[in-house]
Amino acid sequence: MKQILTPTLVQQATVRINCGDQEGTAFYVKSNRLLTAFHVIADNVDEGKPIEIVAGARRITCTIHNYDLDLDICLLACEEASENFLPLEASPTKVKEDCQLFGYPYQNNASSLSLSGKIAQVIIGEISDFIVGELNIAKQYDYSGLSGSPLVTGGHVSGVVLRQSDDRITCISVKKLQGFLEQNVVAVKEADVFSNIPQEFSEDVKTSTPNYAVIAAINDAIEREGSYILTYGAPGSGKSTLMATFKPSKDEVVLCGHYFIKVPNSTLPVSTRISPPFFLETMEQLLSTTLTGELLPKEEMTWEKRVIRLTGMLNELGRYYEQQDKTGIIIIDGLDDVTNTETFLGILPTTLHEHVKIILSCTSEAILPGAIRSVIRQEQKVEVTPLDLGQCEAFIMDQVDEPRLPVSVGAADSTKVRGTSPLPAVSS
Repeated sequence: MKQILTPTLVQQATVRINCGDQEGTAFYVKSNRLLTAFHVIADNVDEGKPIEIVAGARRITCTIHNYDLDLDICLLACEEASENFLPLEASPTKVKEDCQLFGYPYQNNASSLSLSGKIAQVIIGEISDFIVGELNIAKQYDYSGLSGSPLVTGGHVSGVVLRQSDDRITCISVKKLQGFLEQNVVAVKEADVFSNIPQEFSEDVKTSTPNYAVIAAINDAIEREGSYILTYGAPGSGKSTLMATFKPSKDEVVLCGHYFIKVPNSTLPVSTRISPPFFLETMEQLLSTTLTGELLPKEEMTWEKRVIRLTGMLNELGRYYEQQDKTGIIIIDGLDDVTNTETFLGILPTTLHEHVKIILSCTSEAILPGAIRSVIRQEQKVEVTPLDLGQCEAFIMDQVDEPRLPVSVGAADSTKVRGTSPLPAVSS
């Protein structure tokens, strides 16, 4: 279950740290491990000065578990365990994203400080890889004690404060620290990238058996002219598993990403996934990372202008693949749960660049907006049909270690195995 990161938990897991003449901040990342900036405890390495964390009125001695000078980071070991520690996530840095930090900024002063700001700039070629601004701090004051503080974005710790730079703060991302952290057995969660296959589908993907006839029909539809392809079938036919496992048959066709609306056991509710603003932002970030390798900065822009920009980005994606003599594919699955497909899919243009195609998956074309229905020709509609008897037999024999029955036994029930779904079938 995903840990809920509250301001109270951040405060409980964050402590003052003292080493020689240096003071700073550290925070628990495991019950007996704390993370801080190396320069805060450098006097321990250079002069053997003790490292102490301050927890209330008590001072607790810590030792260095490991450090990396090139990252200005240090992992401390503490014999006194804490029940409170912070989850780390290797999320990409998004300019203008809201963030919060908590630490002990003042030298020889036990007062803590909580600050809110925005990611102002990405840095390349330095230890810090981004800067936080709009913190409402005065550049003439010394906030060096914030070194080692956790930086929170989107409900998780995504960075560590390193130094003050006038009225801004430089930080290093968990993504950049990931190798060091995992080497020292500190858990780092991979960021949820909604264009990827959700981890919740992983078991279904492992145990699924491909329906080659349906897959071949989809690949054939991709070859034909037209912007949209429809895959449809009854509930439980395995459409979602099919969409999660689908791979184009030709190297000239590139799968850009997925958008799954209904994901089993997901912490993100369907109500969020079916909201047009969330869908638009996900599409923007998918296209931006594909075209530039970076997330699109947040900016104030009207809905209408963002929709126009998305059309331009889809056209740019088409030109990008045209130069490579390839075609890009985007899959959108689970449209039956969308309350209003006219609004939801209304952010997409009716006609796409000829080198971009979108596969839509639902139970029936009747739920699609009329404008999109009108451009999907019959040869671009693929029904997710039952596996044939031979594929059912192969799947069952692969899964069951008991003595096998003749194929004729139970053959009448073979139509219950659909699409690429495992047994039992997964609802799409």
